[in-house]
Amino acid sequence: MQNTHSRSPGMRALWLLAPGQVISWGTLYYGITFLAQPIQTSTGWSLPGIFGAYSAGLLLAALCAPLAGQLLARHGGRWGLSLGSVLASLSLAGLAAASGPYTFLLAWLLAGVAMALTLYEAAFTALHEFAHTEFRRAMTLLTLVGGFASTVFWPLSYWLEGLWGWRLTLLGYAALHVLVCLPLHRALPRVVPAVAATEVSPADMPWMQMLRSPAYWGLAVAIGMTALLGGTLSAHAGLLLADRAVSPTLIMLSVTLFGPMQVAGRLLDMLLAQRLSVRWSGYVAHLMLPTAMVLLLLAKQAPWLAVLFACLYGASNGVLTIVRGMAPAELLGSANYGVALGWVSAPGLFARALAPAMAAYGLAQWGGSATLLGLTCLGVLGWAAFVFAYRARPATAPLHRVQAKQT
Repeated sequence: MQNTHSRSPGMRALWLLAPGQVISWGTLYYGITFLAQPIQTSTGWSLPGIFGAYSAGLLLAALCAPLAGQLLARHGGRWGLSLGSVLASLSLAGLAAASGPYTFLLAWLLAGVAMALTLYEAAFTALHEFAHTEFRRAMTLLTLVGGFASTVFWPLSYWLEGLWGWRLTLLGYAALHVLVCLPLHRALPRVVPAVAATEVSPADMPWMQMLRSPAYWGLAVAIGMTALLGGTLSAHAGLLLADRAVSPTLIMLSVTLFGPMQVAGRLLDMLLAQRLSVRWSGYVAHLMLPTAMVLLLLAKQAPWLAVLFACLYGASNGVLTIVRGMAPAELLGSANYGVALGWVSAPGLFARALAPAMAAYGLAQWGGSATLLGLTCLGVLGWAAFVFAYRARPATAPLHRVQAKQT
């Protein structure tokens, strides 16, 4: 007997969205890792300039996140993600054809707009149109698949660059968005949202009112703080571990554990979803981050703690992806989910773009111990802000469900 889950609209949407997440993250976010050095060698452009253009794209993605959320909420994920695929293809083709630093920068700015319309926030909004009661499970599965983006595209970028060169590699990535992502996104059904409940919850608020909500600001600060911490570790984990006098072997083991533990955290969240609410998952995951930082601080005395740090950080980061996707619906209303997700995601996207440079400055000025202490404080502040967000949630009846009519 066929599993009913596999026939549900949410599961069908999930498998249409999942390949696009791997390709979008792999080409727009992770692709630069192994292509920056060949670009520098081939063109003579400076590495800071190359990564500066990439950071500018990330910053523009943050600026566009609220607008992208409103567009997706108004026109549906099918339209928004399809547009994102077209822009991603054009931006990657522009990067491949760039003749100077300025055209390279313009292409990355276009890629930033594409990121706002193709990465997790956009996919979560599209998934929310269909999944309803299955939303948490479907989101977890989507992030499990999306988590393989770096695993696939880091070695693929290295291999293709050696075979074709960086320009043809980027053209190949542009083709993936047109030939794979665009048809899959166009295959999503058209959706006309319609509120089934007769009562409109006060939590389902217009975006201007949402911005005056204490719950919004608590959630936005929590996401921003954890993004600063995560962005710092993504860029400087090796340096921070080395500063703790951890051996090269343990450093490699620790950073290798980030990905698998992220997957493990998401699997555990899926297994416990019926028993553990999003609120309590968020409490635990946010508290794990400063705990992981304390373990890293202590690793100078006991280097084996670096492995435990990696396990806690990876698992926490994996669960927080789910929490960031679910909490806006609980705190700010399910009817305006796409708008709410866009606005609460913007601080995190800004933080993720700025974190590597800010952390590099902190390491140079104050050293590893002070930087880790600062990261610990950021983690505690993120936990406190998340707790505040749920305590400030408007006292309402249970959020109504958004029904969708497929056409």
